[in-house]
Amino acid sequence: MTPENLAKIEALLKEFFAKTTFDIDFELHEEGEDSVLVSVRTLDASFLIGRNGATMLEMQKLLGQMISKQLDRRIYVYLDINNYREDRLQYLKDMAQDLADKAVALRKEELLPLISSYERRIVHTELAKRNDVITESQGEGENRRLVIKPV
Repeated sequence: MTPENLAKIEALLKEFFAKTTFDIDFELHEEGEDSVLVSVRTLDASFLIGRNGATMLEMQKLLGQMISKQLDRRIYVYLDINNYREDRLQYLKDMAQDLADKAVALRKEELLPLISSYERRIVHTELAKRNDVITESQGEGENRRLVIKPV
């Protein structure tokens, strides 16, 4: 990504966050030719993250659309507020491994709680490294869940 495009993105982010009226500090990190990570620090994190990260994901989607329109090309924005994304990723991986261990020990399927399709993909990818369990999604729409089965 060009330095000019990064400067445009930073200016757009400053304007966007100024309009929220929250006290927000952020850092912009280039993640690739077409993606950026926006690391936010704020005392209002719980409000901006929302339940299970829903508000943060919607804000991420909005920022991605705004930045893509500004640059006239698709830019992927990854928003992380007070390390929520990083912490949630580690939590999902740990939960997946714990439930996989339980499934193997008890020789019984384990059902994960309802999580987003993005989070299901993280769990699928994490457990694909193991040869003692398989994962599959069951259900439809918002009731879709991941099942961990011992081999």
